[in-house]
Amino acid sequence: MGGCQSSTPNPSGTIQCQPVARCCSAIYHSPPIWWFFSLDEIERCRLAGILLSCIATTLVTITIATEFWVKRFVRGIFVFRGLWIDCQMGSCARPEKVHLYVVGSMLLMLISVTACYGSVISGTLCFTPLPRLKAISWPWLATSLCFVSGLTGAMSLFNFMRNATRESGSYLSWSLAAGWLAVIVVFVAAICYFWASRWEKELLSENMCTSRTLLTLAEECRLMESEDSIPRHRSGISDTSV
Repeated sequence: MGGCQSSTPNPSGTIQCQPVARCCSAIYHSPPIWWFFSLDEIERCRLAGILLSCIATTLVTITIATEFWVKRFVRGIFVFRGLWIDCQMGSCARPEKVHLYVVGSMLLMLISVTACYGSVISGTLCFTPLPRLKAISWPWLATSLCFVSGLTGAMSLFNFMRNATRESGSYLSWSLAAGWLAVIVVFVAAICYFWASRWEKELLSENMCTSRTLLTLAEECRLMESEDSIPRHRSGISDTSV
């Protein structure tokens, strides 16, 4: 690949960048790039939904794992609290008393991250030749899981923020911002999945209508040919009888 940085002069004085062109062609024809450019618009929209679901899963995981949900000013120091632990002066420990709203937020966030990860798996299965489920297809399952993840995540964050701000000396921190960003991203992923599925259904219905039209035209042509052949056959019989 060192030849990509060199160029060969022409006898006419111009410079030919053949090694650079070969390098760019090799990158363009590499399997991942070639696979991406070979996708149609529906598959690219679905791939965007998968990537957004992966980003949302990462953001939800960061939100759950970090302790910067709320901070409190206690005795001259800030105490950071998350869903699982409290941290102050670099030392962290589990809280002795867990409020009921924190438990509810925990359960909702666990449902949210599980559904978000499930949307990544079901969205990836849309590109595989695996059979569909009995009642629902992979694209609709991915769309439903994204909506479930976004709704449960938003409910968890709203529940925590509403109850935490009622306590005196409490301030919201940046983990909640990551959580709300994950909710927005997962809703956009759901829109991508939904639009790709609707687009695919419209194309299938158009193809079915076109095939039906062609079949009806072919049947009409056959009927016309059969009707034309009947008089000819009758005229041939009359000629032989004469």
